[in-house]
Amino acid sequence: MKPIAILGGTFNPIHHGHLRVAIEVKEALDLAEVHLIPLLAPPHREPPKVSAHTRFEMIAAATNDESELIADDREIRRGGISYSVETLRELRAENASTPICMVVGTDAFAHLHTWRDWKELITLAHIVVVHRPGVDLPSDAPANLLLEEFGTDEVADLHASPAGRFMSISIPMLEISSTQIRSILHNGLSPKYLLPKSVLNIIREHELY
Repeated sequence: MKPIAILGGTFNPIHHGHLRVAIEVKEALDLAEVHLIPLLAPPHREPPKVSAHTRFEMIAAATNDESELIADDREIRRGGISYSVETLRELRAENASTPICMVVGTDAFAHLHTWRDWKELITLAHIVVVHRPGVDLPSDAPANLLLEEFGTDEVADLHASPAGRFMSISIPMLEISSTQIRSILHNGLSPKYLLPKSVLNIIREHELY
């Protein structure tokens, strides 16, 4: 059974960089699908000014033509602070034997030990850290303990069990950020080709940023 993956974030707004990461990870790990999950209320910072419902609307529009990228609003429906461990508990309850991968970037990996019940994450899913070619993972991150104990370089290991492995992969990334796009829009400039046209239409419709 092919794994499914979750990729969380504020997606404020979602852009081609996010979408390319989802596609690259899906293909590199031979995944069935990738769920893009907007945070309702991030535990470590102020929530975005743009509502979670609008950010979800943008994700749905961006992924409308890609059946293997799933706009998933479970953290919005659940309410409260968006804790990854609760999301994985939900997803595991729905998919008892399906392999699940939680995809995080190097910044998130460096602070993984500050997440709620962070050591439980590996019991609910495989953890996949994505980083740019030539960029090493932080050597002093407490989560390196997981990498040392559960690490693998074999994609087959992610398919062989529902959870329990830790993998680091290097993929090309587009140099695009949501901060950059918000700044462009704030200054009355055009963000064309940085994000899907369908997302830009929603931004203009709601007069965001």
